[in-house]
Amino acid sequence: MSQPTDLGQAVRLSGTAAGTTVVRDRAAGVLRVIIPTTKTGTISLYDVATAGGTTAANFIMDIQNTAGSVPTSAALGFTTHTGLVAVKGGTTDLVLVVE
Repeated sequence: MSQPTDLGQAVRLSGTAAGTTVVRDRAAGVLRVIIPTTKTGTISLYDVATAGGTTAANFIMDIQNTAGSVPTSAALGFTTHTGLVAVKGGTTDLVLVVE
């Protein structure tokens, strides 16, 4: 689900099953990650426009969904060149703010 914000588009990555989400199929500015709850999963981000292109060559970073009981927000501030794909492993609940 995507929601507009003053600073960009908020994309929530949540659930209990592994999965792949094409966040953007074009270049994207990744502004912030918001972790509202404690979960045990990981989100891996890739600079690619399709779900089938998640290879080591396109890997950007992992985000651990292990924040404490207080919601956490962190500025990321990077730009992808071709797109943004998130691969979810485990139980996750976080929001990426992109433009």
